[in-house]
Amino acid sequence: MILEWKKELLRKKNWIILGVVIVLCLGIGIVIHIQETHNEKIKEYNYTHNIELLQEFIKDKESILEEKGSNKEIEQALEEDQKKLYLYEAMLDALKNGDWKQELKLNIEQIEEDIVAYHNGNLVGITEEELMKQQQQYTFLYENEIQPQDVNETVTGWNLVYMLFQGTILPNFLPLIFILFCIDMMSVEQEQKTMKLLLLQPISRRTILRRKLMAGLAHTISFIVIIVIVTFIAGSILGGVGDLRYPLDINPIFGSDQEILSLKDYFLQSIPLWLCSIFFYVSVAFLVSTICLNSMVATIIGIVAVEGGFSVMKIAENSVFMYEPFYIGNIGELFKTEHTPNGWIVMGVLIVSAVVCIGISNYVLKKKEFYL
Repeated sequence: MILEWKKELLRKKNWIILGVVIVLCLGIGIVIHIQETHNEKIKEYNYTHNIELLQEFIKDKESILEEKGSNKEIEQALEEDQKKLYLYEAMLDALKNGDWKQELKLNIEQIEEDIVAYHNGNLVGITEEELMKQQQQYTFLYENEIQPQDVNETVTGWNLVYMLFQGTILPNFLPLIFILFCIDMMSVEQEQKTMKLLLLQPISRRTILRRKLMAGLAHTISFIVIIVIVTFIAGSILGGVGDLRYPLDINPIFGSDQEILSLKDYFLQSIPLWLCSIFFYVSVAFLVSTICLNSMVATIIGIVAVEGGFSVMKIAENSVFMYEPFYIGNIGELFKTEHTPNGWIVMGVLIVSAVVCIGISNYVLKKKEFYL
């Protein structure tokens, strides 16, 4: 297996493909980092715009009070606007000074004011439940000293790896790259007439199968690890390491026994799913390249086959990670969700499909004359 793995790693074509993938990851990471700076300017503009609007509202209300005299409703609304104005001015100062903790604290106060305004009938377009959830999320971030961010728009080491896993950076691309690596395992052997030599050696065909398959798995996982490490280092250089505690989602019943879905939870639960999918990719590649005498034909068939498997995996990932409620606990609670398809079922389907592919490949390899 080690010899096969080394042979695959030494192929210049594979390293060229890996280089292209890494350059794309770094390039898109830099673009996201530039966009992040632009988003800060948009936030500053929004704060300034809200301040100007509130100043106009306050002037209008003061003018009405001067003309018509005392009015309890207008005075109450005026007091709320003055509090909001103070908060937005303070948030703008905190943003300019880079004091995200103070800005977060002020955001919590702002939401509290919005809840009061909602109960007084002065706030529309948002529900109390949404306000409460927003308040709980900001409170969690503030109490745990976690900087607010959008994991899909803020570049850090862990965020960039998360984007890679999610497919934000290279949707549908990584599996196809890996299938191209693996598709040559058998087809090239046939084209170069080395398969005949392998089959004539005093080793079983099952041994050939196992060596080739394990080499493909090791090769694929090696390249994934390299890409993840380079992506993490690049993200860390651009925006720091990041925080694995950052909540991707907060459950509707906050503070109960249910936990918050953090980046760490996501990685712990997604890695088993990705490992199963890699096993499936390599098995399909092995089957296709075992049957096809031409590596180009094998590549085309393999890409089509893997696209289907990748689509199933993404559907499963969305079911497991994107919907509420989450029930995340120890390793035994992986993929426990009210939604279907259940993550365990999808993992089982991928593994069974991979085993079937290996079984067919083993049968084909037994037909010695097929390669002679």
